[in-house]
Amino acid sequence: MVKPGVHSPPGNPYPLGNAPTPGSPFTNVGRVAKRFALYPPKGLMQKLGLKEGQKVRYEMEGGKLVVELLPNPIDLALNSKKWARTSARELEKLSEKEQAD
Repeated sequence: MVKPGVHSPPGNPYPLGNAPTPGSPFTNVGRVAKRFALYPPKGLMQKLGLKEGQKVRYEMEGGKLVVELLPNPIDLALNSKKWARTSARELEKLSEKEQAD
């Protein structure tokens, strides 16, 4: 945690202008860096469960930039509810039938 006044003008309790907006614990202020890079605060990224290299979708909604987390297809396949069941023996029979046709 950065102490009030560090890296900020005297009397500003919010370093780098990250003053909270009433009623929104996820609102932060940032800047656009070189080459238009956006760097959300680490705490916000952790709350969203974002990981380095993870894909996101950008959309414009009413003049706002919305960043939506895209699910990892492998995690989705491993963690989703299973709706069918089969065995290796059944797959082998199906494969043999397909090859015979």
